[in-house]
Amino acid sequence: MIFLTRAFLSVIRNFRKSCIFFFLVLILASVISTTIFINQAVTDTWLHLQRNLPPIATVKLDIEAWERFNDETGMIHDINLRTDLIHKIAALPYVKEFDYFSSGIFYNPHLIPYKDSAVNKNTSLDVAFLEKFWLVQGVQNPNLLDIQEERIELVYGRTFTVTEMNHLSMVILISETVAHLNYLTIGSTVQLRNIVFDNMDGENRIFAEESYTMEVIGIFRPVSGEKNGENLQVLENRIYAPNHFVELAQIFQNEQQQNLNESGDMMNIQGANLSLENRFVLYDSQQFLPFKVAVEEKIPPQFRVVDIENAFVDVYSALMTMDGMTNIILWVTVGISILFLSLLITLFLRDRRREIGIYFTLGEKKHRITIQICAEVIIIAILAIITALFVGFFISSILSEHILRSNILVEQSIHSFHELPFYGLSFHGSVIFMFLGVGVGTILLASIIPVMYVLGLNPKKIMM
Repeated sequence: MIFLTRAFLSVIRNFRKSCIFFFLVLILASVISTTIFINQAVTDTWLHLQRNLPPIATVKLDIEAWERFNDETGMIHDINLRTDLIHKIAALPYVKEFDYFSSGIFYNPHLIPYKDSAVNKNTSLDVAFLEKFWLVQGVQNPNLLDIQEERIELVYGRTFTVTEMNHLSMVILISETVAHLNYLTIGSTVQLRNIVFDNMDGENRIFAEESYTMEVIGIFRPVSGEKNGENLQVLENRIYAPNHFVELAQIFQNEQQQNLNESGDMMNIQGANLSLENRFVLYDSQQFLPFKVAVEEKIPPQFRVVDIENAFVDVYSALMTMDGMTNIILWVTVGISILFLSLLITLFLRDRRREIGIYFTLGEKKHRITIQICAEVIIIAILAIITALFVGFFISSILSEHILRSNILVEQSIHSFHELPFYGLSFHGSVIFMFLGVGVGTILLASIIPVMYVLGLNPKKIMM
């Protein structure tokens, strides 16, 4: 084992060259380490998003396809997806949970709404007249998606139960601001009127109406409009109710509209005009395309499946771009490291030709000299690689979140995720082993040319 002792002494005696080699390996290994850690941040962020922010799809009307379909068939087709189709889509194995929303407009002249002075100042509409009508949004999922997506937060009371969703229940959720303006609390009641008007002679006369006494079971607070991109006045004045209630109100509307048409009068509806929106939360982003194919086989041709705001697609695209970039940087750095280190080790060995010739003259075997040279390289390289592990972790911890945020939030213009969760860097065993494997492998590959140089030396020519 005397050749290993010689290797250790050689590192100490050639201190200047050892320091040059150490710092070059440290720089190159730090780049590799930083790249691997950033790649880990990208991968962990993506896995974290998949677990906590699954993709949300919706089936929407394609206006151009709808108009073309009407022209081809000569009929006016529905602009809303039927509820039975929504439930069939929800039964697909890709769907984790779903919700659909039926919007209705109800009349209450005594309920005081929230007013945004800036919005009302710039409108030419009859604000006083519009303030008497309230948007009621029907929901199907007791765990409101608007709460899950942080459009609103529940501050008092509760949301709807499954029983209230499936049976006619006169219960609502209102905003905290509207509750304060009207001195309403949990258990208070609100009157909503479902009115069909006719405008014969230009006057809005009531043709038919139903009145409902609704109990307040929950009070919510809208999340900042800057985060959810919705009009704060709309959110503050929104009322949530079970879909079943809104749909039954629409049945009354349809019946009275038919009676109004049969009487020959002109009709102007100001009541609960049903409009359906839907959302399907998927288990995995990779299931979006098969989900889209499966759904479009079930729905009429005027509808299309889309990713809401394409947010998840944008995030996936940005993260995969970064993953590709870090992989390119990693392998380019490895290639440059092999080239530079090979040349440097070879140059150092050329200066030690006489030393190597003496070993040969003394009868030392070539493989022992080769092991000694590799040992010298490995001793210095291991110290540099271990140091580079911590240097790379420190640098990547500073750069990774900044790079992720700038690429995803700025370049991709993501607005649907209020605060994109970045998974913190950590010393995963797999990452450490990967870095050590890449680092040591690079050093060993870089030693091939110098070893071949040593094996090719002729002792007689060296000593002449």
